[in-house]
Amino acid sequence: MNRTEQNRNFKNLAVTIENTTLCGGNCIICKRDEFKFNHQIMSMECFKLILTTLADLGVCDISIGAFGDPLLDPYLEVRLKFIRETIPSSRISTTTTGHVLSGENVRIVCEYMDVIKISNYGFSKESYESVHRGSLKFEAMKQNIDSFLVLKQRPYTILSFIDLPQNHHEMELWMDYYEPKCDRIDIWKPHYWAKGGEGTICVPCKRALCLDNLIFRTDGSVSLCCLDFNRELIIGNILNDVFIDIVDGEKYNKIKEIHKKKLIQSSDLICKDCEMIRDRSDALLYSSDKNMKVGKRSLSHI
Repeated sequence: MNRTEQNRNFKNLAVTIENTTLCGGNCIICKRDEFKFNHQIMSMECFKLILTTLADLGVCDISIGAFGDPLLDPYLEVRLKFIRETIPSSRISTTTTGHVLSGENVRIVCEYMDVIKISNYGFSKESYESVHRGSLKFEAMKQNIDSFLVLKQRPYTILSFIDLPQNHHEMELWMDYYEPKCDRIDIWKPHYWAKGGEGTICVPCKRALCLDNLIFRTDGSVSLCCLDFNRELIIGNILNDVFIDIVDGEKYNKIKEIHKKKLIQSSDLICKDCEMIRDRSDALLYSSDKNMKVGKRSLSHI
């Protein structure tokens, strides 16, 4: 690590590592049918390079997964063990549909993970399979989640529900059933993958201004935004570039300047159509954690 990196504070940086883009689901709110790249699993060479870089920078907040279900990664345990060995103080989180949260995956999650978020968008077979277009089966998902929630030694567990026409009538039933069983439940309005923003821009995006959460994609490319599923906000690639050159480079500085000067709508950035730079104060419909707020890093106290 060079002197420039030593003088920078990256300890508060949250990082997401997209270990795989594979997913068993086909959710109606997902953009998998628009994904332009071949689905892949991140190489261990790339993963280890990312981790050693993060260790040098003092980064401890690491999320596994992005545009895929991380539990479908055949190297998941090897990766998590490497994180623990390389950054012992790390807090590891992940997000999954729960459809493969069974067998060895349960042991791996319980042994290595600190936080798991489970996306669960229905309380009946009809609503759940409608939201997932039949790709995920309700009975298997419910059995997996119910079995996981009764474990005494499991990570902090969050269940997340998105309010949709297909499941709105079940929302209170879902809340009553799951709130007593897990550590937190959240109910959200849907987002639209930087495609559905309307109205006046009210804030520059903190992802662009503050490097709030960097995403390392499966090919090693570095994106500023978790909604950037088609890699249109890439500022570098860890396999080709030194990390400090990526975050101090021309590509990132150009994007940051556009946000800082509020020139987003006249730019060619995908950000101009994103709902996240408009008023989203009503996006969180309910959380059992009264400290949860839109735009606040919700796991900072865990």
